[in-house]
Amino acid sequence: MSAVHRQTTPLMRFALILGALLTFLAGVQLFVLTDRTADWFAWTVGAGSAATILGGFYWTACVLSYLSWRRRDWAGARVGVPGVAAFLWATLLTTLLHLDKFHFSDASPTGKGAAWAWLVIYVVDPVLVTTALILQWKAPGEDAERTSVFPPW
Repeated sequence: MSAVHRQTTPLMRFALILGALLTFLAGVQLFVLTDRTADWFAWTVGAGSAATILGGFYWTACVLSYLSWRRRDWAGARVGVPGVAAFLWATLLTTLLHLDKFHFSDASPTGKGAAWAWLVIYVVDPVLVTTALILQWKAPGEDAERTSVFPPW
């Protein structure tokens, strides 16, 4: 008799699709609006190339999160989740240590809104993803056996 494979929980699926949406938006702010971070992002990114690189990283995370969300089996969805949880906690810590860099009192309403949205997201999302991860680990079933380390292609 084969074991029942662990499925991705609804809370984890919510965290994954929310992550895809938020990282897509951050990618737009950084990759598309590269030279407008003073007006459209949570803080001013000094060099345009740095904003472009950060935007590319966020869009990569968007694809990873979206593809993980599409998988119902946890073994296929879990690839980036522990790393994302660590990133979220590190970003929250970095944010709290550098609150003076953010546009909280900026004249630009979009910059101010982006700063407050950033803070809310990075206070809530680490807790959400960590809670989802703990509940996911406790979900019934077993993880599917790995069939190969890398896809054949």
